[in-house]
Amino acid sequence: MNKRSYYRYLFVLGGIWNITISVSLIILSLAFSEVLPIFSYTPPFSAIWLQITLFLIATFGIGIFLISDNINTKYEIVMIGIIIKIGFFIYSIIYSIYGNIGLVPLLNATIELLISILFIEFLINYKST
Repeated sequence: MNKRSYYRYLFVLGGIWNITISVSLIILSLAFSEVLPIFSYTPPFSAIWLQITLFLIATFGIGIFLISDNINTKYEIVMIGIIIKIGFFIYSIIYSIYGNIGLVPLLNATIELLISILFIEFLINYKST
């Protein structure tokens, strides 16, 4: 597989990852008082902020997916993705240290960190070619 195809698949999978996680959690949040404790979260009074946040994550996933259409442009979206994913990882580590989140969200955060490393590799290697 050449680099161009590899990077296209990277952005397709990165977008699908965000969309899948978000939509799954939106569906699960419909029964949030029963489901969130499974993921080590205390259910909030209302699910609106959770659902809005998940919607924004899914929307960002669509943006990442769209990069695969033309990987020669849209570097700024990749940079935003790197910042968001590393930020998510850092917040997850902090909240994990304080015991506010469990293993499942921390595993998700680790996958986000790995994806951000691949995005950084894309910016370094592909943009320079």
